[in-house]
Amino acid sequence: EVNDINIKLTYGGNGYSAVNADRIRAGQFILTGNDNTDIYTDNYQDIFFDIPTKDVTVEKLYQLAGSQYEEYDGVKDFNEARPEKAEGVRYIGVSSSAECHIMQIRSDMPAQLATVEWLSLSSAAYAPMVPFYSAVLTDVPEAYKEEAPEYSDTSAYWIYQSLGKYVRQQNSAVQKAVKTFYKGYVNKLEADQKSVDKQMMEVYNSNPSQLEKKATDLGISIGNQTVEMAKKLNAEVMSENYTVDFATDYNDINYSLTAKPAEPEKPSTNQPQATSPQAQTVAAPARTVIKKLKNRNGRRVQVKFKKVAGADGYEIVYSTGVNFGKKKTKAVSYNASKNIRTIKKMKKGRRYFVKVRAYKMNGTKKVYGKWSPVKVIRVKK
Repeated sequence: EVNDINIKLTYGGNGYSAVNADRIRAGQFILTGNDNTDIYTDNYQDIFFDIPTKDVTVEKLYQLAGSQYEEYDGVKDFNEARPEKAEGVRYIGVSSSAECHIMQIRSDMPAQLATVEWLSLSSAAYAPMVPFYSAVLTDVPEAYKEEAPEYSDTSAYWIYQSLGKYVRQQNSAVQKAVKTFYKGYVNKLEADQKSVDKQMMEVYNSNPSQLEKKATDLGISIGNQTVEMAKKLNAEVMSENYTVDFATDYNDINYSLTAKPAEPEKPSTNQPQATSPQAQTVAAPARTVIKKLKNRNGRRVQVKFKKVAGADGYEIVYSTGVNFGKKKTKAVSYNASKNIRTIKKMKKGRRYFVKVRAYKMNGTKKVYGKWSPVKVIRVKK
């Protein structure tokens, strides 16, 4: 009939297509372990296939959504079974993906909580998926709402996309390390989801009017926590002294109703007392960016950063801990005369996380801008 909607034909096409076949073949292989090479000779390529429910997990589907056919290493050369004159291989996890979704629908949950939408802003190849109760969600993290056609370090899309772009240009060891990291993170969230479901069911049964608020607070919290973790991972991977032994981890990520809605980092204003004769109205300075970290002889590290108009000085903070804990962190302040400063008495062989912020003077107090993105360096000299 003219008015029929055929989902298979809409997404699978009618007739032969090697690039479609690549993706269907890999998807079947990831979920079933069977390598269906006959798919290249079929006139009609069926994108649907039966999988035992017990074998389908969010982690597996996330792996599928970001696959670049690394699953075939040690099994069979992926190209070997392809037709000789076929088009170039087309990955599932392509760089042009703006977002990816997994809709996890549970028949044993009430309609409001039945669907958990796992969302990856950017390609799932090198970006995490984050869970949201989409049916009762009324808001999302600011980083997930930002519309930025060009790079923005406060946009979740660009934070994830920038790492993906960088990693695609690196060797397979780097690519594997990032994939493994985020696969482990999604696995953690999937495990935590069971406890979160129980917590949300308690709200549903005892105070259903709070479902929207609880689901929204939960989504904003896990979204913001994920963005902050991704920023640290980006800084580490893209540092000039990168190793695949990540200091960044997700052990402190709290996906639970007990977690307070995390907020993105905000500048400190440190306003003076109104009675101070020197008090003025001073706006926080703009955010600076670290341009380069460089090893210098004598266990020193040179920090070059972008000048901020109107700044009276800069504070550089460096730490051996990715979370900048008090015991492992030191801070030094400088006037605004130079945008290149050297940190002394570092420990050789140690990895340091570095960030910078500008400040303006408000009487005798300092008004700080936002921290720069974190960069990482290992002291070599």
